Amino acid sequence: ATKPTSGVNFYNCYNCWVKNIRSLNSGRNHIYIGQSAHVEVRDSYFYAAAGGGNMIYGIEPAETSDNLIENNIFDQVGAPIVYNGGASGIVAGYNFNWNPIFVSGNSNWMVGPTLHETGGHMNLFEGNYFNELSSDNQHGGSSLVTAFRNWIPGNLPPPNQKTQATWSFELEPTSRVWNIIGNVLGTSGYHTGYETAPVL
Repeated sequence: ATKPTSGVNFYNCYNCWVKNIRSLNSGRNHIYIGQSAHVEVRDSYFYAAAGGGNMIYGIEPAETSDNLIENNIFDQVGAPIVYNGGASGIVAGYNFNWNPIFVSGNSNWMVGPTLHETGGHMNLFEGNYFNELSSDNQHGGSSLVTAFRNWIPGNLPPPNQKTQATWSFELEPTSRVWNIIGNVLGTSGYHTGYETAPVL
């Protein structure tokens, strides 16, 4: 039997919530939030994905706004939160991500929450533990994002240590007006450079 794409699917939903659930081995994502507003996901546990597919997302907001993602645990989930198209005004607070799995042909690549969209803006990350946080430009850029008081080590301890993409932040071109305030970044003994600049 084919596994469903999402464990929980909020679509065209307003003032909806999910709380105190355990989602195991979901499909593409554990929770999808599409074309919705004021959705709350809190106090829940998300583990792995069925079949170890290319995309293993915890929560995937798309074309949505004004949501709260708070106090969740993501275990062996590739990207705990992937903003995937016009996800704005979202607060992600006090979440914990452990041992992210990325199986797109490179098991040594570390991943974390990703703004993987165009048009997303005014999102807040506060008080989270994420291995890394990135804003790519594969579909466009994200702007007006604040990362405040997070712990982002940019690495995983053995035996799950990764060797590639081991940074705290990755902000690719078209990521505009980011505020990175009061975060704990890097891993002592692993990250040895405070600042780098390209050779011109």
